[in-house]
Amino acid sequence: MIRALVTKTLASTVVLLACVAAGCGSGDDAALTCAPNTFRLTGSIDDMSIDVTQPLDRAEFSLIPPADFQSIFGPSFTPTTDTNLHVMWATPILEGNTAATATLQIPTSPFPNDAFCAGEGSTVEVAGTTDKNFTFHLASLTSGPGCATPRRGTLDACANFAK
Repeated sequence: MIRALVTKTLASTVVLLACVAAGCGSGDDAALTCAPNTFRLTGSIDDMSIDVTQPLDRAEFSLIPPADFQSIFGPSFTPTTDTNLHVMWATPILEGNTAATATLQIPTSPFPNDAFCAGEGSTVEVAGTTDKNFTFHLASLTSGPGCATPRRGTLDACANFAK
């Protein structure tokens, strides 16, 4: 009995020390930030890591409902490897956050031919009208015809329109 208790205590201590060393629950999950004139997307889909950074040369946003952000705006006459994120929200916000939905294509990811949708739990946050800094949290990811196939993971993105 005592031996089992000591074994369990040692095992718990090892797990705790490993977690402390790795930063589990440390609150170090800093908000994603973007350099000026940059778009960034990070996270995972079906346990596959996603990390994309690209310039905002072809991006646009509108704060007038129906408000939206597009990482690629307008027609493209040549094939592109840029990530195409389109986020939409109905509530007017000048600062703060609100619910959003999104569609997404990531040609340089492990899913180059998939189109994704983000739904419930997705948000957009505007840091201020002067900064023109947006952050997005994309949850409830789906793909396939009608976005009917659930996918595991979440994505975070930011766009900094400051020059």
